[in-house]
Amino acid sequence: MNSASPEQQAEQLRERVRFLEETNLHYVAILDILAGCGDLQSGISDTRSSVQIMHSTADKVKRLIPFGVMAFCAIGDDGGFELAFCEPENSAPVIQEEIDARIMDGTFAWALNQNHPVIVSTSDGEQTLLLHVLETPSRIRGMFAGVLPGGHGNVEVSTLNALSIILTYTAYTLENSTLYDMLRDHMHNLEQKVQERTTELEAARLQAEAATRAKSDFLATMSHEIRTPMNGIIGMAELLTDTRLESEQLGYLRNISISADNLLVIINDILDFSKIEAGRMELDPYPFNPRDVMETALTPLQLKAAQKRLALTFAVAPDCPAMVTGDGVKFRQILLNLVSNAVKFTQQGAVNVELGRVGGEGDEVTLQLTVRDTGIGMTPEVCRLIFQPFTQADNSTTRSFGGTGLGLAISRRLAELMGGSIAVESREGGGSTFTLQVGFKPLAPDSQQSLAALPKPATPSASAATARDILLVDDVEINQELVRIVMEKQGHRVTIAADGAKAVAAFRDGRFDLIFMDIQMPVMDGFQATRAIRELEEERGGHIPIVAMTAYAAAGDRQKCLDAGMDAYISKPVMPEAIIAAINRQAGASPSVPPPPAPVPSQTAPGDGPAEGPRPPVFDRDALLGRLGGKSEMIPRFTAMFAGSVTSALERLHEAMASGDADQLHRQAHTIKGAAANIGAERLRGCAIRLDELAKSREIDDAPALLEELESEFDLFMNEVQGEQ
Repeated sequence: MNSASPEQQAEQLRERVRFLEETNLHYVAILDILAGCGDLQSGISDTRSSVQIMHSTADKVKRLIPFGVMAFCAIGDDGGFELAFCEPENSAPVIQEEIDARIMDGTFAWALNQNHPVIVSTSDGEQTLLLHVLETPSRIRGMFAGVLPGGHGNVEVSTLNALSIILTYTAYTLENSTLYDMLRDHMHNLEQKVQERTTELEAARLQAEAATRAKSDFLATMSHEIRTPMNGIIGMAELLTDTRLESEQLGYLRNISISADNLLVIINDILDFSKIEAGRMELDPYPFNPRDVMETALTPLQLKAAQKRLALTFAVAPDCPAMVTGDGVKFRQILLNLVSNAVKFTQQGAVNVELGRVGGEGDEVTLQLTVRDTGIGMTPEVCRLIFQPFTQADNSTTRSFGGTGLGLAISRRLAELMGGSIAVESREGGGSTFTLQVGFKPLAPDSQQSLAALPKPATPSASAATARDILLVDDVEINQELVRIVMEKQGHRVTIAADGAKAVAAFRDGRFDLIFMDIQMPVMDGFQATRAIRELEEERGGHIPIVAMTAYAAAGDRQKCLDAGMDAYISKPVMPEAIIAAINRQAGASPSVPPPPAPVPSQTAPGDGPAEGPRPPVFDRDALLGRLGGKSEMIPRFTAMFAGSVTSALERLHEAMASGDADQLHRQAHTIKGAAANIGAERLRGCAIRLDELAKSREIDDAPALLEELESEFDLFMNEVQGEQ
């Protein structure tokens, strides 16, 4: 029982309240100090030294405990402790003396192994020395030493705990600072090493580029010197073939020629690529006809395709300009690379080449060359690499097909040099499509400029007043070309339709002075087309002369032509004189009364005559030369076109034979028959006639034997015309 008076009890309560308030304020101050310990970590990534960290710690400790002297000892390089910080600075000897004394009596070592403050009296016994290790889990960072006046009993446990927290923060901060310093040094050294390595690599790059330029310059400079002896070897080998040789020697010589030709192709590829790499390939623009470039470039490839039984076709879009200015030589080189690759990597099927206009106005037109094949195709990965130098689809491709792997790389570089581009789409086993787009400057807005590129006519040409607009209707390309050349050499303007339906559409939309009409055509034949044209004339008036072109000229066939509304006819194979005469007759004819047709003797197929008669030639070169007006340089082009046409027709004949389609047999045999007549392949024509008659009679039991004979005669023809290339 408390005997204190009420006044005494009240005073005791007030004293207790003051104590609690002071305690709370003390704890609030401690919490505030501890909350500020996070500031020790801030700015470590900057250039803060360990002394600056110790100074910040001293400021916080001073708020917690009023030490008269504070010091930090750091571990030196030799493992000993050195005084690193003292406040005030003039007390350094005093604190150092106390630390040395504690080292001697073992107190310092004992304090290193404690995780709390160690408090002892100073040497004079009048003050208190507090030691506290600065330690992290990885290592000891140093020792804190502080001197308090008087005894140490007046320091509360909570305050000492707070001091431990602050000094632990300090130890971690010193460790982090050291790590950041090491990291900065490492980064600095790394940057120096990277810079040194970059300098070395740049020097190596410049040296490699210089070596590459030197190599390319050397190869480009040596181009003439390398090609000259190779051309000499090839030329002398050709001359040697004309001398008297034994068969064994001739075989060796042919192998030499083949190897020399192959080597020259490889040398040309390497030298062209080196010239491009050296920056010595320049453009040489000049006016040229894209269609003529395609025809002359593809002629030898059509023969090569025909030997593989491939159909190689090309088409030029109507909106393609007739004359452009650009580097036609490089355009031709790209064309040859793309098409020769397509033929090489296609074992069956077809290669289709198309040239058209895809854009451009005014001073520039963009032409697009598309080469499609049904060959081995490529994977997406190969498509990404195929334009890189020395790249082919895979090793097996190299073994099977050969080549340097430079053709497409050269083509892309040439296209880029011309301001164009090349792309490829392909599927393994499903063929490939290469697309070239390049810009040229058109010379004229119409196709009349193409006449300037034709050879000068050997016979008097039509004057501007008598030049005719002629519609030529035929489904066989070689027939179209033979007749077109004859007509255009006479100064006439020719529009071509590939079947009767297209002829009717062209007549409906255009104005023509004369029509030359083939009879046997797909979609709509010549008879049907003529009747449709006559019906249109009944609606709008007028009468356009129509000249039939037929492989037969018997009396019954003549009457069929007249009954269909035709005015005259010429027989196949067509001769230049017959075409010119027909044009001249119709030009002078009355527009309402057709002149009587000139009698044409009935023709029979070669080989249908008596057995004792002379056998027709495999290739009647003189007859073809006569149709070409004596231009022997045009023979390779037309034999190649013929080879492509027959190859395609043979494929369809096999399909018709397999399905028993007599109508298709008749159409394809008729196509070969007409083309063979124009080209001078007389024995092949005879086989086609017999197969055609058999198909028309619909008795096709003997057709397989005739088809085999037809293919044999085609092979003989190809061997015969090989010397024309």
